[in-house]
Amino acid sequence: MAHKTVSAAQEILEKNEKYIAGGVFSLNRKIDPMRVFVRAKGAYVWDIEGRRYTDYHAAFAPYFLGHADDDVDQAVIDIVKDSASLFGAGTTPWEAELAELLVACVPTLEQVQVTNTGSEATALALRLARAVTGRAGVLLMQGGYNGWEDEVAFNLMDPPEKQAAAGQRGQLAPESHLGRDPRHGQPQRSRGAVQRPGSGGAAARRR
Repeated sequence: MAHKTVSAAQEILEKNEKYIAGGVFSLNRKIDPMRVFVRAKGAYVWDIEGRRYTDYHAAFAPYFLGHADDDVDQAVIDIVKDSASLFGAGTTPWEAELAELLVACVPTLEQVQVTNTGSEATALALRLARAVTGRAGVLLMQGGYNGWEDEVAFNLMDPPEKQAAAGQRGQLAPESHLGRDPRHGQPQRSRGAVQRPGSGGAAARRR
């Protein structure tokens, strides 16, 4: 009887499953066949078996200059060696420098706020938009990732056929159905979703 060959990546996954719930820190990484990446440079990443891949994902955009950019890496090394890596410890001179640079580079920006994660940024944007408009509704794209919170985790991991079925019925798929009324801070159940034919899965959450 032939023995099944276990890849190095699969061995790592099996070891991870002893200590990590689900075996990975993000379900997007649990794929078949399993791949484990060990190094990257520019537009490419290499897995533990030595195969090279073009990285079209780019960690949801942080690597827009590519992996291990020499100038970026050196700037980080310099700041660490200078013992100046103090973000999170309190206000620093470099916060204003970063904000000023962003405003200078993006013509539509007037002021900025920095968060630790994308989910925090999404939550902050929703809160700000609701405060300014007085509206509670949120327009989402089926299958799009907009953060962890329930209000925006709409059909993220659902198969395409379930997304389409939910849109045709005018319903939210089960992954996210709970909204929150900003006026009272109380949960409210969303009443449905609308999908424009041929729009590629646009869905609107209604109060």
